[in-house]
Amino acid sequence: MANQTGYPKIVTWLFAWIAILALTSQCSSAARGGVSGDELRRPLNDIRKAIYVTMQGKVKRKSENNRTYFSTFHRPGQDLRLTAYKQPERAQLAITILGDRRPYKVAVVYKIDKLSGGEYRFDRYDKSLARQYLDKVEKYLASRPEERDIIDDFRAY
Repeated sequence: MANQTGYPKIVTWLFAWIAILALTSQCSSAARGGVSGDELRRPLNDIRKAIYVTMQGKVKRKSENNRTYFSTFHRPGQDLRLTAYKQPERAQLAITILGDRRPYKVAVVYKIDKLSGGEYRFDRYDKSLARQYLDKVEKYLASRPEERDIIDDFRAY
């Protein structure tokens, strides 16, 4: 049998590069739809409260790690209380807390779906509305005094 040691290596390297390119393009496309703010040196509970106030209490669901919050579907705009029932467009707000410890970053994505053939399909991201919601979170945090949290500030290891 002929020695073909070079052929499988080339295929393996080619496959690896294609996989890396595919994975990195997916990551960059997810970040294109939203905005993120500056680093926040506030306790995690304060940031969570700011998200609930910004979403006007209309949190539909949270991620398993309580870091991503999704609003109910509503009409596109600033009022999350307006229902999207039988509307030509609906929107959903997603706010994510990034980082495992202080300082945290907050990322906001505002997704708009369009009614097509009886079901909603993704239409676009709205960065300007995402920026407005991020500003609401930051404004709420700025209006509250920063309290010292002994547990978050003290790290034994």
